Amino acid sequence: MPSFYSLAGFRVRIADGVALGVRPMFVHTLTDSQQNALLSLAKQFVHADAHLAEAEENVLELLAAEAGRDPAEEIADGELDALLASFDTRQSRAVVLLELIGVGHADDRFCPAESALLGTIAGKLGVSTDDLGAMESWVQRQLSLAREVGRFWED
Repeated sequence: MPSFYSLAGFRVRIADGVALGVRPMFVHTLTDSQQNALLSLAKQFVHADAHLAEAEENVLELLAAEAGRDPAEEIADGELDALLASFDTRQSRAVVLLELIGVGHADDRFCPAESALLGTIAGKLGVSTDDLGAMESWVQRQLSLAREVGRFWED
């Protein structure tokens, strides 16, 4: 049975001593409607490459749990522009991008389709390529650190 732990600003799902999902914990800063939009975007994001890896499924469950939703509950679909309209502050736009970048790295395979969708979303949100690059770098550094935590549980 997996357990969830908060570690240094990350939510980590552990099963059999292995970190199954590691991601930033910023969902709580979003409104309910923004959280729902993020979940729909994340669902679209993990399906961008037409392959749903177990790690991506785990991250969707983590996002749903952090939003206070039952991870087994179906995530609604939505039209991209309508979903993005709810992110009306700089902070909420940064949160959605940081979360999606984390989702993209869940399976250690940030594929071209995910990268293209992220670029489209950033463009529609008015986030510069420089800022997006800085966010990607930050998430990669944080994920690397969070994944290291597994060594503290090894015998």
